[in-house]
Amino acid sequence: MCHKKYSIVIAEDEPLILENIIEKIEKCNERFTIVASASNGMDALKAIEKVKPDLLFTDVRMPIMDGIELIREVRRIYPDIYIVILSGFSEFSYAQQAMKLDVRDYLLKPLKLDQLVEVLSNIYEKLSQRINSVESEIIISTIYGNKAAKTIPSSLQEARFVLYLTCIGNLQKAAVPSTESLNYSEIWKRIDWDKILGKVWKPFQKWWVIDERVPNEKFLILAIGNETERNIIDCADMLKDTLLPITHPFNITLCTDYISIDYSHIWQTAQKLRSYMEQGLVPGSSSIVVPELINNRKLPSTYIDIVTENGIKKLIEHKDLSMFHKQFMTLLQDWNRNSYPQLWIENALSQFVGIIYRQLISPAFDINEIEAKISDTIAVSTNTNDL
Repeated sequence: MCHKKYSIVIAEDEPLILENIIEKIEKCNERFTIVASASNGMDALKAIEKVKPDLLFTDVRMPIMDGIELIREVRRIYPDIYIVILSGFSEFSYAQQAMKLDVRDYLLKPLKLDQLVEVLSNIYEKLSQRINSVESEIIISTIYGNKAAKTIPSSLQEARFVLYLTCIGNLQKAAVPSTESLNYSEIWKRIDWDKILGKVWKPFQKWWVIDERVPNEKFLILAIGNETERNIIDCADMLKDTLLPITHPFNITLCTDYISIDYSHIWQTAQKLRSYMEQGLVPGSSSIVVPELINNRKLPSTYIDIVTENGIKKLIEHKDLSMFHKQFMTLLQDWNRNSYPQLWIENALSQFVGIIYRQLISPAFDINEIEAKISDTIAVSTNTNDL
């Protein structure tokens, strides 16, 4: 995973001390970069307004605007900027004032390298945790179609994203039996995404796995650098092959697009992939669903042709259950051989049940209940024989 570099502005009025601070920061931690420096609080505030850093190092006693006033202004305008006070022993009372402004870190001058290393390491962890939390909240809100409550950080604005809608088994209704939901939950827990993605797609910056409305579907979202070039479909194939032993006996379907996208297209792409998954998932079969598959697939214009329908009616009329069963299995095997998608099969079976219902004088079943059972059966089946 790529490490983010955090930006620093330094406010220090003594040139030699400023030079020493810059030298030591550059020497001790490559995860920080100094983007501006100033010799007083006023100039530092202008620099902060321009570059919007992650971190501010500030002396407390400076001309024009001192460090305490600078901290007050930064807290008012940019409350998320992390602040470190630079102070001498004689300035400790100033540092105490800063502590009341929610500043928790300070360094005594002259700076000691080991103390600076420790402070920067702690700050790096805190900043990373904070931005990870913000990014996750924004990505989750976006994938659900909700407007992000927070400003979109540059780490998301500048990244490219690859989305994989991942489905274990077949399409589910919103409500599934609790035992099935539990099974899916256990399968998801067995997936070590860090390990798998390290093999399949490297390098990447970050990843998120986000729940969908049904327990057997999740979005896998990768943030990749602009310089990263991969064949998204090839990676989907590798993901599928890696996940299959984990999801057994259920099939695994991944739905994706051909190109990476920027942040502003995540919601639109997620909606497209949801639609592609519904149109393209083949029950009991592991596959990659892409736009080309949906656009080029030619499905029969009718679910059950008139010749087959008339044959079914005659079998019902003559009460030939053996041939009726054979005809039914022939249809299922034909649909399976042609890899028809689940929704098409559900509609075809509903038509099949409708033919039976209309043919019987006094049907002993509720057609709506049967159609619901058809959907439930297909949802949890692992092969055609289950039907």
